[in-house]
Amino acid sequence: MTGTKREIELKLELAPDALKRLKTAPAPAGFSVERARTQVLRSIYFDTPAQALRKAKWSLRVRKVGADWIQTVKAGTGVRGGLSTPKESEAQVDAPVPDLTRIHDAELRSGLWELLEGAPLSAVFETEMRRTTRIFRAEPDTVIELALDAGDVRTLEKIRPLQEAEFELVEGPVEDLFRLARDLPGTATARFSPASKAQRGYALLAGEDIAAAPRLARAVKLSP
Repeated sequence: MTGTKREIELKLELAPDALKRLKTAPAPAGFSVERARTQVLRSIYFDTPAQALRKAKWSLRVRKVGADWIQTVKAGTGVRGGLSTPKESEAQVDAPVPDLTRIHDAELRSGLWELLEGAPLSAVFETEMRRTTRIFRAEPDTVIELALDAGDVRTLEKIRPLQEAEFELVEGPVEDLFRLARDLPGTATARFSPASKAQRGYALLAGEDIAAAPRLARAVKLSP
């Protein structure tokens, strides 16, 4: 599915044993779960030579999904307490390179052109993930997509492994997002992710480490 939306996503870092457990963990009380599906996703991230997108907390990637290439532009890509809420727009493109004319959201399209200021775009890093997706539901209308990723982040010279869970709120209250993440068997040792995949790619490119984040088991207070 392509289009524009405000993404609400909780990212957790996982140990390999926890990732394996989450692939088959039963739905906690109050939730049901659909059958899991698994696919390999290759994503190529682009930026200008001066990294204008990174500095503005934007990202631009082209991802291979099956036989298709899907372009995604995101604005507001920071992660706080594991929670990420960027505005994003997706569109299918014809090749593994960006096509800015395919950005249907006028605000994101014009904002990106302003950031680029005519500078060329080039690939800066890639991710390749084996993703298992599970859909959880709760009454009356909550839908949460759990993506379990195992793979690595790559530059031309470096590779860094990553095991991560992404809980995306498709519909429903954000409290259900944290309730599922807290109650799902396998998350007891998980940590809130301090960075998006784009931020991890830039850190690897710069030779920087990502600081450890607090564990999910800590109490979480949500403001209205």
